[in-house]
Amino acid sequence: MRFAASLLISLERSLQLVSVRHSMPILPLDHPDPFSATLGVMLYPATDQTDPPTARAFAAQWLGEPLRRFREAGHRLTYDALARIMVDAGHPLLDLNERWEGGLATGDLFKTLYVLAKNNAALASWESAIKIYEISAQRIGAKGSRTDLLQQRNRFLSVAHLWGAWSIREGLFKQHPEVGYDGMPISSPF
Repeated sequence: MRFAASLLISLERSLQLVSVRHSMPILPLDHPDPFSATLGVMLYPATDQTDPPTARAFAAQWLGEPLRRFREAGHRLTYDALARIMVDAGHPLLDLNERWEGGLATGDLFKTLYVLAKNNAALASWESAIKIYEISAQRIGAKGSRTDLLQQRNRFLSVAHLWGAWSIREGLFKQHPEVGYDGMPISSPF
């Protein structure tokens, strides 16, 4: 319980340091594919006018191959669902690789912050998480300067918890019936 409070305090302090641009974006759970739409918001989280169209374009482009296989299997998507996806597809994704790198780094930082809060609440801070990340990155010859990590953290802070979940799961979403997770999207009952 103490580690959760420590983690929340660290997150609250961080949120106080960033501008309104970093408020939590609305997750598009009404999208024909909520997972790809949420991933688009994770990659393009700003709530101003720049990121939302790009987040929608990511979801549309991400769905290209699955939609082809869906159609080859004899299934049909409603015109309204297909139109919604296609209208968003044309926006260019010029910095997609950089966004993935920044989001994944933020997720790893969040996971590190979580472990610190759980195991030693007194050490739980973004600064400590960044120091640990830097040391780990140096050992394997990867990127990870303090300045870059702070920039990425600030860019993705509003969705850091989502990137943290991605990192904790190592990007895999497998069925775990023993804990009641069957792998179905949370929106399937809707």
